[in-house]
Amino acid sequence: MPSDFRASPRTARAPEGRTNLARSLHIPKIKEFAEIVLRDGTTLKGHVFIDVTSRMQDMLNAGGAFFPMVDEHDEVHLINKAAVMRMRPYDG
Repeated sequence: MPSDFRASPRTARAPEGRTNLARSLHIPKIKEFAEIVLRDGTTLKGHVFIDVTSRMQDMLNAGGAFFPMVDEHDEVHLINKAAVMRMRPYDG
């Protein structure tokens, strides 16, 4: 390990002049209002978070079994993608 890089138990940071790879690969997200119908017939309305370069269906097809949704009462839900029967943008 180079002598200019030391990590303490509380914090770690990249040496001067080096970029943080995670930050440079970050893709911003947008908040989309959606209506989600689950397999059991439950209908949820709220915001989902999608990469600015993607569509809702891309988010459903991406890796990971769950996605977050914030409902109309500002409660956060983790939705199992396998339970989603239909999801569409909701206009109102």
